[in-house]
Amino acid sequence: MDYLTEAIQTFFNCKSYSTREYGAMNYTFYGLADNTVAAASAFEMVFNLASSWALKYRGRDRTSYLLGICQTLRQTAKKEAADEVERAKKAEQDASVSETSLETEKRENPTMSQLADDTNGAPSSRQDARSISSTDPGNDAPVNAASEDGDLGIAEDPVAIPLDKDDVMDDESDEEMNDCVEPDFSTDPSDSIDPLVDIDKEIHRLAGKTEHQARGRDDEYTRAPQPNDGSQWKSHMQLAIFRKTADGIADDYLKSRGVKLVSDRARSGRAHNMAAFRQGSQDSKKIDVRRKMLIS
Repeated sequence: MDYLTEAIQTFFNCKSYSTREYGAMNYTFYGLADNTVAAASAFEMVFNLASSWALKYRGRDRTSYLLGICQTLRQTAKKEAADEVERAKKAEQDASVSETSLETEKRENPTMSQLADDTNGAPSSRQDARSISSTDPGNDAPVNAASEDGDLGIAEDPVAIPLDKDDVMDDESDEEMNDCVEPDFSTDPSDSIDPLVDIDKEIHRLAGKTEHQARGRDDEYTRAPQPNDGSQWKSHMQLAIFRKTADGIADDYLKSRGVKLVSDRARSGRAHNMAAFRQGSQDSKKIDVRRKMLIS
C-alpha cells in the first residue's frame, strides 16, 4: 500500500498518513482541499480495482500482482510530475520568445505599430462620430446611440504513520488484503483552484476543507488516461511556488490537529512471481487516476 499512497500523493500534490484501529488501516490525505478530495477518490478507486483484479491470484502471486500495479502507478506519477515541470519551463520560454519577437517587430516596423494603434483607437472614433451625428441640428429625428449598440451586459488520532518512504508490501500484505476493510472517505465539496489567478489567494481560500465522500462504479475508471500535452502553469516559478505552498498548508494542518507522525518499520518488497508482476504493471495502465477529479 505504501507504493500506492506515494503515487496518489505525487499525482495530486498532497500528503497522507495511516492509522490502525481494531485491525483496520485508515488513510488520511491532507493538504489543499480540492487535491485531497481528488486524492481520496482516486485512492479508493484504485484500491477497489486492484483488489477485485487480484482475486484471480493467491498468496505470493497476489502480492506480486498488486506490487506491479502500485509500482507502475508510482513511476507514472513521478514521470508526470517531471513532465509538468518541463511543460511549465517551455511555456515560460515560449512567452518570453513571443514577447521579444513582438518588441523587435515594433522597432523594425514602426508603420505597422502605428497601424495597430490606429486600429485600437478606431472604436472610440466611431463612437465619437455617432455621438456628433445624434446632435446634428440638421437632423429632425433624434438618434438613440444606445439602441444601435445594444445591451452588451457584463459581459484524528495523535499518533500516525507516514507514507512518504519507498516502503512496499511484503508477504504479510496478503493477509491484510484478504481481511482488511475497504477505506472510508468523506469530504465536503469545494470549488476547484484556478491556477492562472493569484495562487496565494486561491490556496488560502481552499485551505480549510479536507474531507470528501467518494463514490462510483469500478468500470467508470478503467479507460486509458488521456495525454496532457499542455501546461496550466505560465512559468516554472509559478509551479514551484504552488508546490511549496501546498506542502506548507499540509504541514500547518498537522500542527493544527496536533498529529505527530512516527516512522513504521522498513519493509522490502519483492516480486516472487514475475509473470503476475508484469500483468499487474500492464493492468495499471488501464486506470485513469484523474478521471474523477472534481472540476467546477
